[in-house]
Amino acid sequence: MLIREIKPENAESFDLLMKQVENEADFMLMEPGERKGSPEQQRKWLERVDKESNSTVLVAEQGGQIVGYVAVIGGDTKRTKHSAYLVIGFFKRIHRAWYRNKSISKVRRMGNNS
Repeated sequence: MLIREIKPENAESFDLLMKQVENEADFMLMEPGERKGSPEQQRKWLERVDKESNSTVLVAEQGGQIVGYVAVIGGDTKRTKHSAYLVIGFFKRIHRAWYRNKSISKVRRMGNNS
């Protein structure tokens, strides 16, 4: 299992992952089929996130396939730049908690280095 920052060229597989996770889980903010974005829109969003110092998307990769993600979205105003919200999504078949914990640990380390 590899945890790494996402690249804009991963937009298509990231888009599919997000939609699949939303189809599998009852706890995501978007319901199955509600997300209308395209891989191209994801790519543009990932490029914007890459330029922000307080945002990132980490992906979990297994066997060359992206199987989960942790998105850290930082605030964009003077009063919220110090804060962020997390979005965590993994394929249902990826059930071992240590994958999620490993991703969150990496986010914490990144926060401590800021």
